Amino acid sequence: MKKYFFCFLIFCGCSKTSDNINPTVKISISTDAVIEITSTTAKSGGNISADGGASVTARGIVWATSQNPTIALSTKTTNGTGTGTFTSELTSLAANTTYYVRAYATYIAGTAYGNEVTFKTIAAQTITVPTLNTTSASSITQSTASSGGNISADGGASVTARGIVWATSQNPTIALSTKTTNGTGTGAFTSELTSLAANTTYYVRAYATNSAGTAYGNEVTFKTSAVVTNAGVTDLCGKTYKEIIIGNQTWTSENLSTCKYRNGDPIPHVKDDATWASLTTGAYCYFNNDSVKYAAIYGKIYNWHAVNDSRGLAPAGWHIPTQSEMTTMINTLGGAATAGGKMKTTGTTYCSTNTSASNTSGFSGLPAGDRRGFNGVFNNLGVFGGFWSSTQFDSSNSWNFRLYCNNAEATIGNDGKRHGFSVRIIKD
Repeated sequence: MKKYFFCFLIFCGCSKTSDNINPTVKISISTDAVIEITSTTAKSGGNISADGGASVTARGIVWATSQNPTIALSTKTTNGTGTGTFTSELTSLAANTTYYVRAYATYIAGTAYGNEVTFKTIAAQTITVPTLNTTSASSITQSTASSGGNISADGGASVTARGIVWATSQNPTIALSTKTTNGTGTGAFTSELTSLAANTTYYVRAYATNSAGTAYGNEVTFKTSAVVTNAGVTDLCGKTYKEIIIGNQTWTSENLSTCKYRNGDPIPHVKDDATWASLTTGAYCYFNNDSVKYAAIYGKIYNWHAVNDSRGLAPAGWHIPTQSEMTTMINTLGGAATAGGKMKTTGTTYCSTNTSASNTSGFSGLPAGDRRGFNGVFNNLGVFGGFWSSTQFDSSNSWNFRLYCNNAEATIGNDGKRHGFSVRIIKD
């Protein structure tokens, strides 16, 4: 018995020696915290700071929904060999689920694991259609307008198309109505409506499309401008003026040329420069005192005292526009920087350089020039057209607006009351 037992010990000792395992080898490994967590993915990794002299032949992370995951039973990544740091992607995770993660390192003696970390995936996001609103219509003419929208939330999926849609019936959709395409993503955008019919009511909605479908903003409505081809109004001197509609206002499309106040009293016709420059009462004239050459084209020039006369310069049912009404028209046409182009007669017959003139509003403004209030001299024919408002700026000056040949602006300013400008009238 003793000999048999001795031989067994020798056999076991020989076996350990043949395995060539150094029991003192120790791997030092740690697991990184889990970051960038979504409903289906996350990121972790590890750091092998020491291999104890044994080469690391495989490394990565392992994870499971139960504690102490191992490479034999759990999902894992493979991230190279050797010591140092590494980063791993966890994929195909279940939403709203707790996971346990360990870094691992495999070497000649087996597999070592780092500390265990845990995390929970976020709940699965429900994708909905985007949230958005529609911008009010502006820059309205007979055939064009501007609108747009603002997408405040994408619904959890990328917005792949956006724009506005419009029709002459309510609740227009991208399937049935005219639309624009204005890029992708969230945020504000501006759209141009074109090829519109004059004097027509349109309904507009912004739209945004993502993988869940198409959403629409609030519906806005507007009416295009229209040139009224029939006679609009006739003054007491027999001149008939056509009407135009700009937004919610009705204007004449020609300069005023009446020779009488509304009550029938004649308006003085003053030719002399010095007399004009000293007036404190109403008067009119023609540019360069030449009615034959200029009356039919530009109408009459009036000082502001005629505009403000209590007997009324405009025919019944009409009035001289206030500064506020002028501003409303300019804003309806897109603002001061560009409205002038939409209000000027096109071509170079009256402006040798006629910048951005489209006359889409039908206002048909002309560069009738002016007459200076301080010396009565005529000036600026073919340069700009000035138009009196009924609003006083101060005791010496009153508001007006101007259209220039060389730019697209419609500017509001003030000049002395003795100054001579053209006049347009607006319906009560």
